Amino acid sequence: MPAVHQPIRLQDRYIWSNEQIGSEVDGNVVLMNLAKGHYYGLDTIGSDIWRRLEHGPEVGAMVRELAEIYHHDAAEVERDVLALMEKMREQNLIRRLS
Repeated sequence: MPAVHQPIRLQDRYIWSNEQIGSEVDGNVVLMNLAKGHYYGLDTIGSDIWRRLEHGPEVGAMVRELAEIYHHDAAEVERDVLALMEKMREQNLIRRLS
């Protein structure tokens, strides 16, 4: 039975899990889930999000920074960041800091 997770909230902090390894290829990040052996490739913005997650940022602060850097609507950035992070969490690539 898969684990049931609460939705990722803006006040949460997430960080890389120990179940993954990552490497940069031509400026983009490629990840591998060690337990499953699955590979994942991230585009430029996904790679930027991944790099920020190394230090366990507050999700809301990261969303605000990305909206400013990429000159996008904060609500759209929030939706996209949360969607990507949910996928990363489902694949055990990130974990919530307690």
